[in-house]
Amino acid sequence: IEKLVFFDVRVRSKVGGVWKRWRSDAYVQYGGEREWLTYTETLTSFIEPGATAIQVGIDARDMCKSWCGVYGNGQCHSHGPLIDNVRVVVSHDAFIVTTTNDAGAGSLREALTQLNASANGGVVRFEIPGAGPHVISISSALPVISKKTVIDGRTQPGYAGTPLVLITAPVAILTPVLELSADESQLLGLKISYPGAFGTVPAIRINSNNNVVQGCVVESCMEGIRIFGSDNLVGGTD
Repeated sequence: IEKLVFFDVRVRSKVGGVWKRWRSDAYVQYGGEREWLTYTETLTSFIEPGATAIQVGIDARDMCKSWCGVYGNGQCHSHGPLIDNVRVVVSHDAFIVTTTNDAGAGSLREALTQLNASANGGVVRFEIPGAGPHVISISSALPVISKKTVIDGRTQPGYAGTPLVLITAPVAILTPVLELSADESQLLGLKISYPGAFGTVPAIRINSNNNVVQGCVVESCMEGIRIFGSDNLVGGTD
């Protein structure tokens, strides 16, 4: 970015097939002499919960006409390019499930444990060998999800719209199969089967806000999903 150029980075999200408004945190760079600098903007806070796609825009304006003589004399000021070498990078921690075992390396339980211990949460992906469907039978409660995360069953190779990852639990665990206590998390493309217990323990419990449950099959003789929170989306066009 060159001196005396005002700019901002904007993001808009596509949620439920609809593009939302642009969101940004305007940044202004100005000074006396010509100077190129590298600027990095983290876009996470601008992305709407449940977004399936985003667009990134950059607005740059040469303000030398207004500010030259106020902040420097504008010597060596150039009209272009105002911005060069733009790069957008997707960055997150990934926790990979590679086995249907209840515990141990590569298990869903281990992935959730590592996720909760991470600084910023991340994505739980599935790369279990074989054609599937793959059944993960848990014998005790899984860790309550305490960090923002996406548990994405659609990442299992072979997924074509029908869940290939099935998580089952016996009545005896007396806890939900999956429990979200962090805002803005997502459960996608999973099948969850739980007979339920005494009408008070659901297959999925959401104790937070702005979460998404989509593309999932939930089987329960008692309660499927119990929500304690606001602005949570269950189902939808996807």
